[in-house]
Amino acid sequence: MVREKKEIGYEGWKDKYKYGERWMKPYFQELKENMESMLVLLNGIT
Repeated sequence: MVREKKEIGYEGWKDKYKYGERWMKPYFQELKENMESMLVLLNGIT
């Protein structure tokens, strides 16, 4: 991977392997689900 990163450059390597997106998507998906659950609970209370 290091050799490939040097050959295609950091930006190309990052785009190819979606580097940095691996942890972001699950985090925001969980946050979205938690917010939706809270809205359902709050709407049921009022």
